Amino acid sequence: MSIEPEIKQAIEDSVKQMGQDDSVSRHIIAWLEDINKKSLSESDKAEKLDLIYDAIKVDNSYEHLHY
Repeated sequence: MSIEPEIKQAIEDSVKQMGQDDSVSRHIIAWLEDINKKSLSESDKAEKLDLIYDAIKVDNSYEHLHY
């Protein structure tokens, strides 16, 4: 079963809005599609999450915070 186009678009829009690379949305969408198609083992789940975590870039500076 495929993910609805609206869900894919929402993921892509959110990832873009947060300034993340397109690979983040591709990994998330692929992970969700795999979950829909089959049962993933715990190691497969961990591997997919690691790909997503590796793709996400975090700004460690606090300059953007306003107190």
